[in-house]
Amino acid sequence: MLQVEHEMGKSSVRLFLYFVHMKNNLISSLLKYASYRDKEPKENILSGAFAFILAEIPVCRSHFVKFILEKYKEEYPKEVFRGVKPSALQVETQCVHRNACRTPAGTDAGRDIVDIELDQGKEFGIFVECKFYSGLGHRQDTRYYSALKRKHKRGILVFLSPGAALELSDSVKAIQVSWREVYELFSGLRSSSATHIQKYLLSEFLGYLKEKNMAAFPGLKKTDALSDWANYHSSVARYKNLFSVLKEYLAKHGYEVGTLEKNVNNADMYYKIFPEQVKSSTRRFKKWKKSYKYIACGLYLYSREIKGADYNEDFQEGLYPYVQVWSSKSVRVLRNGSRLLSRNKFEVDEDGRNAINDTQSLTEVVHFSGSPKSQEKEFVRFYAKSIKVLERAGVIRTLCRM
Repeated sequence: MLQVEHEMGKSSVRLFLYFVHMKNNLISSLLKYASYRDKEPKENILSGAFAFILAEIPVCRSHFVKFILEKYKEEYPKEVFRGVKPSALQVETQCVHRNACRTPAGTDAGRDIVDIELDQGKEFGIFVECKFYSGLGHRQDTRYYSALKRKHKRGILVFLSPGAALELSDSVKAIQVSWREVYELFSGLRSSSATHIQKYLLSEFLGYLKEKNMAAFPGLKKTDALSDWANYHSSVARYKNLFSVLKEYLAKHGYEVGTLEKNVNNADMYYKIFPEQVKSSTRRFKKWKKSYKYIACGLYLYSREIKGADYNEDFQEGLYPYVQVWSSKSVRVLRNGSRLLSRNKFEVDEDGRNAINDTQSLTEVVHFSGSPKSQEKEFVRFYAKSIKVLERAGVIRTLCRM
């Protein structure tokens, strides 16, 4: 583990100044040089950077361990860990453990690699598995839980992911933490760090989380609602942060979420989502794609600048959240019409292939004077309600069967 001395020599000072004046985020820059055979470089770089922060900045390690202990106590109130000293915990990375579990062909059978371990000898330990946007491996939670119990008399298994929405086995005692929670935990600690280089490295780590939309949502301003093209681009980062919150919600409620698509020419941002029963079946998923079906949750900028000669003056300019269903074949429940859909502002085309609700502007959905937390809830509530209507009307069930 790299040790940073408080009294730096001239060469160290030059290196530090070089990093400080880098135009790009340090962690993002390191990714250009990362090459891993077994894992996604982004995931390895992120877990390595987090391990460095925990090892080299005691105040971060102390706050993280206390946070984990409190969260575990909330989840399992009958189990209380006493005598744990964060300063006594050693931080190790990429720790190899043997297991007897059968794993699928092509994987490292009998071999587990835990991203981060905080170790206090045989008495106590914390295993931290870091996820970027990947899910759990084959029986990964049960394997890691067994490894933890073999190595320590007492211990806590932690899964760290963007949304803290991994599906864990009922037999495993573990807690889930989001990178957003880590950001909020560490963002007030920069002034507490001992050295300039520690402050800088913590700042870069938090900057990387922010860059990847895993930081606390800063909230929308009134200017974010303006319908001009330039303003849309300046506010995109905040919209992406909102969509990150939406992704967490959808993942928790049984939907597979695609990557965030951005159509710059049409000022459109959206996720394509797939019901769990579609993604769980290869045959059904192929059939879904073959008939070009999709469900999209998006945000669209409607303005004279974008539409030009095609602008409809009856339609107010602004940002419009929407949920849209489309299929190359006519969908029976759409073709026959649905009072439930029309009551909830879904517009259905004559062929019964398309349904969209985009009648409310963002300013009507989200109160811009509210707190960031309330804005997040209002934004997600719009999509949650719309998807619920599609479910109740039988649209999603029909799409899955087609």
